[in-house]
Amino acid sequence: MTPLPSQKLTEALRELDERLRGIPFQSLTATRNHLTSLSQWAFTTAQSDRLARAMQQLARSTDSPLDLYELLCGALGLPEGTPDAIAELSDVPQVVLCPCPGPLRRLPVPRRKPPGVAAGHSSPAAGRPDITSQRRLRHGKGHPVYNLHAYHTKVPPEAIVECLLRHSAPGDIVFDGFCGSGMTGVAAQWCGDADTLSGLGYTIDEAGQIWQPTTSDENPGRRSTAPVGRLGARQALLADLSPAATFIASALNTPADTDRLAARGNDILTRLADQWSWLYRTWHNDEERGRPAPAPWHELQQAVASGTSAEELADQFRSARAKGSPLANVERFVWSDVFGCPACGARFTFHEAAVDADSGRVARSFPCPDCGLEQPKRLWERPVCHVDDPVLGRSVPMAEQELVYVEYRWEGQRFGKRPDALDRQLAAAAIRFVPAESVPRVELFAGKETSRNRRLGITHVHHFYTWRNLLILAALHAECRTDRHLRFWFSSHLANLSRLNRYRPDVTFPYNPLSGTYYIGSRTAESNPWTAYRHKLSKLTRTLRPLRRSQQVECRSLTACHLPPRSVDYVFTDPPFGGNLAYAELNLLCEAWLGVRTRRVAEAVENRAAGKSVADYQAQLAACFESYYRVLKPGRMMTLLFHHTQAEVWAALQSAVWEAGFELVSIGFLDKGLDTFKQSQSAGSVKHDLLIDLRKPRRRPAARQPLQPGRPDEVWAWLDAEAATWGDAPPEPSSLYGRAVAHLMQQGKTVPVSAGEFYRQLMRRV
Repeated sequence: MTPLPSQKLTEALRELDERLRGIPFQSLTATRNHLTSLSQWAFTTAQSDRLARAMQQLARSTDSPLDLYELLCGALGLPEGTPDAIAELSDVPQVVLCPCPGPLRRLPVPRRKPPGVAAGHSSPAAGRPDITSQRRLRHGKGHPVYNLHAYHTKVPPEAIVECLLRHSAPGDIVFDGFCGSGMTGVAAQWCGDADTLSGLGYTIDEAGQIWQPTTSDENPGRRSTAPVGRLGARQALLADLSPAATFIASALNTPADTDRLAARGNDILTRLADQWSWLYRTWHNDEERGRPAPAPWHELQQAVASGTSAEELADQFRSARAKGSPLANVERFVWSDVFGCPACGARFTFHEAAVDADSGRVARSFPCPDCGLEQPKRLWERPVCHVDDPVLGRSVPMAEQELVYVEYRWEGQRFGKRPDALDRQLAAAAIRFVPAESVPRVELFAGKETSRNRRLGITHVHHFYTWRNLLILAALHAECRTDRHLRFWFSSHLANLSRLNRYRPDVTFPYNPLSGTYYIGSRTAESNPWTAYRHKLSKLTRTLRPLRRSQQVECRSLTACHLPPRSVDYVFTDPPFGGNLAYAELNLLCEAWLGVRTRRVAEAVENRAAGKSVADYQAQLAACFESYYRVLKPGRMMTLLFHHTQAEVWAALQSAVWEAGFELVSIGFLDKGLDTFKQSQSAGSVKHDLLIDLRKPRRRPAARQPLQPGRPDEVWAWLDAEAATWGDAPPEPSSLYGRAVAHLMQQGKTVPVSAGEFYRQLMRRV
């Protein structure tokens, strides 16, 4: 019986371990021989050479002795996880949550001839465009597919569609080695969907030419003077180092049976709600405030407190509702930090001491309710309680939190109340029913974000959840493990249902975690999972229905790209922005439930906690862009999306691109509309991404002059010239900084000033 592809993948992963574990790195020649002996991987000579050199570099850059297995895993970007866990997430050869072994790999067939000069396709023979021309794309974050699953620094697919139409033709092979959540694959599908393109404002003529409405003031609403591309899907090849990213990308780029998905999802929710929805009930007593609690309330409260089984409690709550007891559905429970007063020893909640009950405003400094001592939040003591953690099997210290408010619906109206004894008993009872064997037991490694909440006692992934929501997530995850799109549905609310969800009473949207951080506020909202997942299931089925084309997805390091030389027609890429985001740390919340984790040694980031400097970031980027250069066809284009506030990071990017051999063609801008939290709060932020079009020349220059270092006085001279044209309306500062960066890049010079210094000089001229 022929083994299944998943079985072959498991065998290949085990072969790596068995053949390379325990063998130290000795020489390039010996390492190449070991690599070529791996029969199930079929590395070519060129691949073996590149991997051996990468393994040698890793061996030199670490103080710890690493064997060939660990070195190869780092060079490939093989995620951390068992072969069975990786194979379970894969659908070989279309989706592989690791570098795909050679015999299982399905490579795209390169076009025999480049397409003729056609509208919307950059012809290699078209000559070099004017690099001073700057186009501006404006696309927000409101499309349903964009909001279907959270991920960091996503690019609106509408913007990628514009780039694909401009630089590729139907059937072209498009590569994105930093694919993130897979928006490049979605955009490649949309290029062949006339209905979707029409919905985005394009018009398509009978010949399949695509026209775009102009945004000029002279001809508002009229279509472009020339077609911007041709109707036809592009074949996308997607890769990323993160298993979380490639898992999300695979779900959006693999056709789903949406009717079956909806039926299975609703069935799962119905069964789990029948078993556990009593944990999200509260007693509606709006008309009986101040009166003694009725007998049914006391009976339920005593049953929960007595240690009755989950099945019996579910029956009792169902019986109470059937008899007319006013048990309402809770929308969210509000939890508050507890503080201790160093002067009088009193304990009080942030909710009662710092929040104005009438206006909802939060004070920066607030008094102790008992003795009146007033000081900022950071100076108050944080009492610690010890909790018997069923997942770890031991007692753990946790900063105290208290349930302070309950929001619920009753007969179509929204109510709020202070929690009563039944509410508190339900919150406390959930820990008894947590299925420890079904919860990922993953410790948070040292890092900027993963260590942020250690003082609160959050040392493992499951500590990000209340015991009640953890119980439901564990039960739901067990039901969804066998289906990619059900797992996608499950993972879409992992942050929203965690303690990262801030309570914001003035915001109607129920899910408010800060993006790009593990920040936990002093008031958190424990949202109802049944409401969350029912709404998401409806959105999921509607949004996935038009996505009918499969794209190839692989989890691996771009530096170990296996694509043949000169096999790709166009590259769209959105690389990590220096140290802006700690991807491996932020993805751990999702990857812990997936059972596979990012191989951090291969990350192209600046991260002090991981020992990665700007120089390390530049070296990793240089290797990535060398891979892009190798696989791109001569004369073809790469669009690079990037922004940053620091000059040294811009210099790292410029050097990496220049050393790879690309030549600059044009620079544009992408305005995503709404700012992220960090952008809105930081005076030194950059809010407009640069769209940098680069070309691989037909012949690589034998030697290139190094980039010229830019000088600050050149920037100020440019700024003075710009200021003379402003009149009474100076441009938005972050947009102006982007233009200054573009100007320097067009001059072939490195960026010499960071955003903060640029803004200070700008203020002197306004």
